[in-house]
Amino acid sequence: MKNKLLLFLCILFLGWFFSVNAQSTGDFQSNKTGNWSDVNSWERYDGSSWINPAPGVPDSTSGIITILNGHTITVDGTVIADQIVVNAAGTILIGVNKTLIVADGADSIDMVVYGTLNNFGTLTIRSRISFESGGFYINSNSAAALPGTGIIAWRNGSTCRIDSTSGSSPSNLNLQNLYNLIWNGTNSGANGGPNFPNNYVLAGDLTVLSTKVFSSGLAIFQEGKLEIFISVEMLMSVEQLLYSHLQEAALIQQQR
Repeated sequence: MKNKLLLFLCILFLGWFFSVNAQSTGDFQSNKTGNWSDVNSWERYDGSSWINPAPGVPDSTSGIITILNGHTITVDGTVIADQIVVNAAGTILIGVNKTLIVADGADSIDMVVYGTLNNFGTLTIRSRISFESGGFYINSNSAAALPGTGIIAWRNGSTCRIDSTSGSSPSNLNLQNLYNLIWNGTNSGANGGPNFPNNYVLAGDLTVLSTKVFSSGLAIFQEGKLEIFISVEMLMSVEQLLYSHLQEAALIQQQR
């Protein structure tokens, strides 16, 4: 009886394993680091095996498109695609003056990022995308606008990094429900900042790598307790900024 039960459980496990790891005809995965437009960058599943070079490059009519660990795929034109998955050590890089359009496919979320999406160009989202725990978005184009409310799902453990070389932050940044935020205002004359509304809650960590003026109003919570509250407009160096925040955090601790 025990042997029969064990055999039954093994069959169930194998069925589950192969179902969640199964490929479908028309799925694509990266073959190596390269440009999106290069068929040598891709493999296509033909129903029995992965074919490289792929007979074409993935688009919105393709199956699931996966960027495998260790590969960086560069968007080198205008790409329209959906069902995109970026693995934990994979990267999509949108080139300067290039565009990635995430189409509205059958799924409720048409792009899932466990790895990195680095945007030097334009990201247009016609559906929804999610950055999972460990997922990293780098806004490397100061002029690039983030989408409005509810378009991006920022999961616990995800990170948004803003590399701002202009005097302002990307539009719609203050509409995002971010987890971790890294601010890198590398232009010494930048007069921007996240400009969140007062009492905005950042669920994770705030890291300021470089800035001159940092305008914000936010609360940082850990385990349901208020750790730091910032509602200031500052004109100072990064060292002064961090020192000011530490002073404010100490004051809050004293007032508890």
